[in-house]
Amino acid sequence: MGGGLDPFSALFDAQAQGIGLQEWLQQEIARKAQKSLQNHIGTFHENIISSIPSWAKHSGVVDLISHNQKRIAEVKNKYNTTKGNHKRDIYDDLAGQIAVYYPVYTAYYVEVLPPPHKRYNELFTPPDNRNKTNRPPNPQIRRIDGYSFYALITGEQHALRHLYETLPRVMADIQGRGELVGDEFLGKLFGQVYG
Repeated sequence: MGGGLDPFSALFDAQAQGIGLQEWLQQEIARKAQKSLQNHIGTFHENIISSIPSWAKHSGVVDLISHNQKRIAEVKNKYNTTKGNHKRDIYDDLAGQIAVYYPVYTAYYVEVLPPPHKRYNELFTPPDNRNKTNRPPNPQIRRIDGYSFYALITGEQHALRHLYETLPRVMADIQGRGELVGDEFLGKLFGQVYG
């Protein structure tokens, strides 16, 4: 695993789980691989959204832009990926973009995976830990979950669900398999997050 492994943490974690260090190491390898995959899922969503007509990746401060829809977006895969002080920085970046370059656009901070069963398209007013206040409400700066964002930009209410349901067939085709990867839990997993 390399020098980044904390042997004390490994010992305590393995002991707490009632497993040996070798088994713990295998779990840790799988956990790190899963974390790496989740980091790439945000890029996956950026690529999917940039393939929607009028949307493109943006090489500047924000991830995505649509001049036709007059929207810019910063996309994060999961609601708890970004800590509070970084959310403040995202707000400031979005505010700067609409103030200087896109004064008639709406800026979105997109959390593809929201807290379970939550959908929102609301003003984005993250906390500023330095002065114990929140960033001021601005109707052009919004926080939105992935389901609502996909619906907003495509005009298709269930666009994210359709994408999710299509992926097993696409993955099977890419892998040269005839069968689908998904099973009866496919819809259940999606429903646990998006309702």
